[in-house]
This record gives sequence, C-alpha cells and structure tokens, in this order.
Amino acid sequence: MKQEDRFFRLMHAVDDDLLEEAMQPVRRRRHVWIPLAAAACLCIAAALAAVPLLRAPARQDVQPDGTQKQSGTSATEAAVPFSVTTDAKAIMDLGYTLAVPADSQDVVYSLVPTDSDIPMAQVCYVSNGIRYTARSLKTDSAADLTGSSANWTQELSWSDAGLAMDLRTDGEESWVGWYTGSTGTQWALGAEDSAQSVLHSACGILKTLGYDVAVAPEDAENVTYSVLEIDGQTVAETAFTLDGIPYRWHVGTGDSEDPERLVDLSGSERVYPHTEETTIRWCRAELSDDPGNAGCKLIWIDIAPGLAYSLETDGMVPPEALQELAESLFVPAQGEEG
Repeated sequence: MKQEDRFFRLMHAVDDDLLEEAMQPVRRRRHVWIPLAAAACLCIAAALAAVPLLRAPARQDVQPDGTQKQSGTSATEAAVPFSVTTDAKAIMDLGYTLAVPADSQDVVYSLVPTDSDIPMAQVCYVSNGIRYTARSLKTDSAADLTGSSANWTQELSWSDAGLAMDLRTDGEESWVGWYTGSTGTQWALGAEDSAQSVLHSACGILKTLGYDVAVAPEDAENVTYSVLEIDGQTVAETAFTLDGIPYRWHVGTGDSEDPERLVDLSGSERVYPHTEETTIRWCRAELSDDPGNAGCKLIWIDIAPGLAYSLETDGMVPPEALQELAESLFVPAQGEEG
C-alpha cells in the first residue's frame, strides 16, 4: 500500500459527489519543500511577528466542542476555545477540505468563529496514539492558526510561489502551517509530538491536497524530512536515496550581517581536499569533493531571500553530477529571476 494511501484519506462519511469535488487537486508546482519541509524551496521569515495572527485566548481549559477540558486533553486541542462541533459535510459545504489519516480514531469536526463571515474549520483525531489538531481558514494572507502561547524553541518559515509554510516547536508541542495564495486558504497541523513527526504527517496531507512536497527527484527512494539544529540555527533536511546513493539536502537562513557570505549548513565535519567556486543559476556557490574516498558537497547562497543551501553525498558521484542534481532541485523562493 502506498504511503499516502496508508496515511491519509479525505474526510469521513462524505457524499461521493462532494468527495470527488474536494479531491480535485490544486495545480501542482514543481517541488514544494517542506521541512519542518517536507519539502520545496525555503524562505526564512525575517520576522514571524509580521505575519497576521488569528489568536484566540491561548491555553484555555476548553475543548473544541466548547466543554470543559478534561485531564489528558491535548494542549493543541484546547488552544482555540468556543468551537462548535459539527460534521464533515458541514465543513465541506463551507469550501474546506481537511485530510485525516486513514486509521484515525476519535474524529471530531468543529467550526471556530472568526472575525470574518467564514469560520475556521477544525478536526481533532487520534492517529498512532497521538492526538492531532488540523485547522483550515479562508483568509487573504498567511495567518497563525496555532492559537498557542508556547515559547517556541525552533521556528522556521519557507515558501515557494503560492505556498508559504512555517514550523514551530517548543520540544513538546509542534505545529506546521501552510498558506496557498491561489486558493486563499491557511492550513495548520499540530500535536504534542516531535517536529519531525508532525512535519511528516503534514507532508502526507499536502500530498493528499495535490502538492509535490518532497525536494527530491521523482524516482528517489527512502525520502525523509527532518528539522535539525546546526550551528545554533534551525535547518530543514530532506534525505533521500537515488540510484542506491544517499543524499542530504539542507535549507536554512544565511548570514544576516553578511548576506553574501557562503554559509555551510551541511553539518558535515568531513574535510574535502579539493574545493572550487562555482554557481547555481545566479547564486554564488562552492563545490567540494574527495576524489580518493568519494563524496562531494555543494553549498550556495541566494541573497535576495537570504537562504543558504547545501547538497551532500558520500557516494561515488562526480562533482559535475552533484551540481546538475542541485540545479534540478533548486526552486528559487522569489521565482525564476534572481
């Protein structure tokens, strides 16, 4: 069974005609990274505080159906109070599509009042013993749907044309959000679980919604998404195997004080005997290789969005082949012009 079939289906007990309409995919984009992303081209937000917020009173002891929170209720559930329990059809009638894992239990749909005419849609469910909260909101711009006052220890935002993503975690509670300007919809997925786990689940939802979220070649195998801390900053990793050779693709923020400086986000301690300057499209880059012991690494900086990238392998890959692969994976955050 395919991963997306195993992990996700759209809604529960929904009329076939409505389901067919909701399953119409959003126009697919070439590689949209997520990790949290998941994964496509990342754009680190200069200030998350600049993003419009939709915050209900945080951490209230109220469940999604408006009742008093009982012991053991997830903090992500309780973050947005005063919601009204409903069913999947009512959610879809408002133009929302919420995806849940195929093995979901204790599924509860609800609507949360907002300042606009259309409420926010929410579904809470349990999958693999973890309680998740998924939310969706019709909005003109990206919004914070976490409803949480947590002190996030890791925050990462990235984007590809039409899809803006962000990830936040405090080590216990984690959220992944994404906004599509083409449909004017903000989504969010949260759980009291690791950022990697929530990101993995969010990637499955994105695939269900019609997005190719993996920054990896189409024929790659063993694709995984992670969030790492390298030299004190949050870095998104996509690891994959291509033709039996493992690769690690990292994206993070550049040096804000010296935007033109090449930042090595590979996290590798390997010393390469040969290094030369090169370019990835308009971006300044540095290619390193170890002809004797195999392995090569490519790092580059995209100054306009302030993003740093790295692609590394320990396999027998010619440096020029690694550069060609990087060119195919790199989707500029600001579009095709530097």
